[in-house]
This record gives sequence, C-alpha cells and structure tokens, in this order.
Amino acid sequence: MATRDRRIPGSAASRDRTSGARTSAKAAVALILLGVLLLALLLVLTEGLLSVTGVGPSHRLFLRAHYCGEELYQLNREISQLFFPAWVDRPLAHELLAVQKSPRAYRILATGASTTMGDPFGYQTAFPALLREMLGDVAPRRDYEIANCACIAISSLDVLLIHRRALDYEPDAILIYTGHNEAYGADGIDTPVQRSFQSRAAAKFWLWFRNLRLVRLVRGLVAPGAPPDGTDAAQEGFGMWVMRDRLVPSESEKHARMLRFYRENILEMLDAARAAGVDVILCTLISNLRDQCPMGAVHRSDLTEEARAAWEAAFARGVAASEEAARAEADDVRRDAWETGREALDRACQLDPAHAIAHFRLGRCLDALGDSAAALREYRRARDLDPVHFRACSAQNEILRQIARSWEPRGRHELVLVDLDSLLYTDYPRGPGADFFTEHVHPYPVGHAWMARKIAEGLAESPWGEALGPWDFSRLDELPRYPARAGMTALDLAAGLILTDLHKLAKWPFTSCYDNVEARAALQARIDSLGRTLGPFEREIFGGIPTDRTGDYYDYGQRHYALFTRYRAQRRGPEALRELRRARDYWPPLAFVETDMAQILVGMRRLGEAAEHLACARQLDPDYAPIHFVTGALHHSRGELKEAARAFRRYLELEPEGPYATAAARGLQVLGAPTPPR
Repeated sequence: MATRDRRIPGSAASRDRTSGARTSAKAAVALILLGVLLLALLLVLTEGLLSVTGVGPSHRLFLRAHYCGEELYQLNREISQLFFPAWVDRPLAHELLAVQKSPRAYRILATGASTTMGDPFGYQTAFPALLREMLGDVAPRRDYEIANCACIAISSLDVLLIHRRALDYEPDAILIYTGHNEAYGADGIDTPVQRSFQSRAAAKFWLWFRNLRLVRLVRGLVAPGAPPDGTDAAQEGFGMWVMRDRLVPSESEKHARMLRFYRENILEMLDAARAAGVDVILCTLISNLRDQCPMGAVHRSDLTEEARAAWEAAFARGVAASEEAARAEADDVRRDAWETGREALDRACQLDPAHAIAHFRLGRCLDALGDSAAALREYRRARDLDPVHFRACSAQNEILRQIARSWEPRGRHELVLVDLDSLLYTDYPRGPGADFFTEHVHPYPVGHAWMARKIAEGLAESPWGEALGPWDFSRLDELPRYPARAGMTALDLAAGLILTDLHKLAKWPFTSCYDNVEARAALQARIDSLGRTLGPFEREIFGGIPTDRTGDYYDYGQRHYALFTRYRAQRRGPEALRELRRARDYWPPLAFVETDMAQILVGMRRLGEAAEHLACARQLDPDYAPIHFVTGALHHSRGELKEAARAFRRYLELEPEGPYATAAARGLQVLGAPTPPR
C-alpha cells in the first residue's frame, strides 16, 4: 500500500521536490519580452486591419482623388481629429496638388495654426495663397503650387506631426509659421498632455498612442460626445475659455519648459527637412502690441506689502490721469494729464517691473505724448509679461533667430529665415495696431498680403532664389489688390469681423481687459461701415450672419453659393457666374457646382464651356440627376432635339419629383415627346 506524503509545504524536503520547477530570472525576462512582442504584434495587426477597413480618420496628410480626368492629392481635412475630439473638429483647407508633379512646378507646403490658416477670413486670403499670386507676378518662370496645411489652434508639437507628413509629397520647401499656441493650443504646455507628461519624449509617445486607431475606437465608444449647445461645457470646453485660470508667467518654470519644448520642436522639424533634402522658410511671429491690452497680469513674487501698497497708489494715480486725459477737450489739459499718468505709471513699473498691464498703460501715455519708440518698448514688455500666454513672446522669436544663425544646412537643404517681427517694425515704426490686426494675433487680409510680400522678398534673396528668378518686383500689384484677386469682398471681410466679435472678443473670459470694450466698439464700427457698402443680396446675408446657427454664412464657399442662388433666381447670369466661380475656386470639384456652372453658361449661350463642365460633373458623380436636365437644356440650345428629349426623360425617371421636374416635363411637351410614367 502506498503511503501518503506527510511533508510540510515549505520544508527542505518539499523544496527539494519543487526546486526544478522554478523559473530563472533570465527566463522570466524572456517571457516578459515575448509577451510585450506578442502584444506589439497584435497591436500592429489590429491597426492594419482597422486601417484597411477604414475605421477612424486617415493619418495621411493628403488623400488620392480623381477629379475630371486628373489624379490629384486632396488635403485630408479630417487630420485635425488627431488633435481634437470630433465634436470640436477644425477641418483643414480644401487644397489640391497634382500627383504627377510637373518639371516647372515649385511646391511649397505651409504649416502652422490659425494665422497660417487665415482665421477669421479663410485660407483663400491667407498669406500662403497670396504668396502664390505674388510669386506668379514677380518670378513667373515657375508654376507655384502652395498648399495651406495649417490647422487652427494647434501647438508646434502638433505642427511637427503635420510637418513630417508633408515631407512625403515632394515639396521643394516647407514654410513654417508657428508659435502662438505653445501654451493653450492643442497639446500645448498648459493642456492635459503636457501637464501630465513634463517630458517632451513622453508627450510625443502619448500623442502617438492616443491616435492609434484601436485607442480612438475605444475612446469613441466610452468617451462622452459633444455637450449640448448652449451649456457651459459647450462654451468652456474649447477655444479661449481653456486659458481661464491657467497662467504661464514669464519667470515660471512652466514658461521655461515651454521655450525649451518649442526650440526642440522647431529643431526636429528642421532635422527632418534636412534629412529629406527639403528647403525650409522659417518665419518669426507677429502680434498686435499697440491696440490690445494684456489679458492678465501678476505681481513679482517678492513684492513686499509696503511696496505693494505704494504700487497700488501709483497705478491708481496713473489710471485716473489717463482717464482724465481721454475725457479732456483742451490740448494743454490733456497733455498735462497724460504726463501725470506717465510719471505715476513709470513709478508703478519701477516698483513692480513684472506687472504687464502697468507697462501697457505706460505705453499708452508715452504714445499720447509722442514718444512712440519708448511706447513700443513698453508694449513689447507688456506682451512678454502677459501671463495669459496667447501671443508668442520675444523669447520665442529670438529662439528662431538663434536657430537660423547656427543652422548647418548640408546637402540639398537650405534654411532661410524671414524675420517678420523685425520687418514689421521697420515698416510700421509705431507698431501696427487695429488697422493691421483684428485682435491679438490675426491680421486683416491686407496684413496677410504684407506677410506674403516679405516672404517673397526673402525667397528672392535666399540661396535658391536665383533658381526661381529672374525676379522683377516692379510687377508686384498694390497689396490691397491681392485679397481682392483671391475673391475677398466687403461681405467676406464683414463676416470675418462678425466672427471675431461674437465668437472671440465677446466670449473670451478676459473681458475685464480695460480696452476690450474699446476694441469691440472699433470692430463693430468697421462692421457697420462695411455693411453700408453692400448690395441688397449681400445685405440680406450680412444681416443673417449673427443669427445663423448652421454656421454656413461664416464659410466663404457657402456664402458665395448663397449669393449665386439669389442672382440665378433673378436671371442675372454674369453676377451668378461670378459668385459661383468664387465658391468653385474655394471648394474641391463637386458635381453639383459643375452642373450649376454648366446651367448658367447654357443660359449665357456659352455652350462649349457648358459641355466641358457637364463632362466633369459626370466624372465626379454620374448618378447626380440634374446633370441630365442641364444636358437636355444644352442639347436643346444646339438644336439637338432628340438628344434633348432623351436627357429630359432620363432626368424625370431619376427624379420625378425633383426640383427640375416641372421644367423637364414642359421641355418634353414643347418637343412633342411623351413623359415617362410615374
């Protein structure tokens, strides 16, 4: 009979029996590594499967498309979802590039955020688009392809992602204008990513992990969607509200880290471009110093109670004197008040050199007294000390200059710095204000034209400028004409300013900035002035912009298409054609636009052009029923009656209750042809 083993677990004898089953340290590490490898392989396979099945937005910067017989790259507008939830998606521009780049083409891909995008007016009048027009004027030997790849409200960490993808599409140069969103833009220094990961490498890894299709799929299933319109969450979850109570003082560790990450992001962009043999146009950043007060201010950390009391007294005297000067009617009284304000505010700045608003108010006094150079120095200090870091500071521009001075191009790659910040104060010694910028950082279209000219001049003087020339800047048009050439009208200008007033100045949580009321009043006066120049249809749309909940009238293409429909209803062919062309130039090729274009041209007896647009519409969407109605009208105009009847009948078969059903049936009746049964 077998005896039962009575050994105690853990005894020496027990250990002898089980010691052979223990796993060695090396084997344990190997098993862990194998597990990690299997998980990584599973993740790669899952990502590949999700990509093939089209789950989630594509990570490509451009997508292949076929339009009217051409194979083109179309900018992936959904790539902004790599930075934002779908409910706050900020689509990119409608940009197209030839897949087969011609030998004459010189291709520039522009990267950046809202200024590069042309906010609030649209990318069609942003400086990259105007640069294309200018280069065609002054150096016409090449065909310039300039695509605007900017995305609103992203930081340089996200621009880096777009920049790396842009290098895959045969650019001759990348144009970089980025830096205003380093604090609060998507994945900026004071957003959840960089508050959670104070290492740049960790932040980059998290962005990569966050945008895996599997991770996005899971987040979409478990994360809440868009908050209801009109709620606090809808208003405060995006835009200017993210800056509330999140300060980045200039002397803080957070600000120093922001500058360090900014430098490293720019250097990584340049390294990638150099490795790809692509030139870079690097621009310093401009902002409104003179006509926008800092959004906040903080006192120096070591300010004593006694010094604080003295500062408050001096600041109060300066504010009171400034307000008295603004009310005074007599010149001598006004000047004396400004001088009193200057002395008091100068004293306040001596007591506490860190207070941004004190410096700004001192600048206003100096400006009023005629010392514009000293005023500009105070405005710049105010901007740099603003703890609500919405505008790029002087330190960021100096980083770009230092990088450009020390950069080693090597190989086929060159770097040209266009120092817009320095050039701006050469051309505008007092510093441009509300005549150049709509608010803190976004220029008017004429400001974008100025930027484009300076970049064109920088290209002419660059190491590769001779290859683009010869250059003839006497062929340059007047700057205000370039936005008009791109399709900008008074209505478009007004729409952008209404957007700025209602969705920026009126909503940001810094309305206590003492000149915010003044800034809004100036903007509203300009909007009213533009409104008085509009025709009846433009005034109708202008009046509907503030109450349009769809947002259609803020969109350049939708706005001009709405004008087209009104002119078409009035049978005003030339005006309808003009507005439709503006919408068509803004959008990618669309079947309904090509069909509408053909219809207008048939009415104007420009039948050959109409046939070309119909052929394009068929290629874009052969199932779009109105193509057949307009084809019938074209045949009828040519006297091809059988073909006209066949086309009208086909339209009625596809859309018996469609918008052209009555007209098609009438056409068949006139032609003596039967209508199809319903």
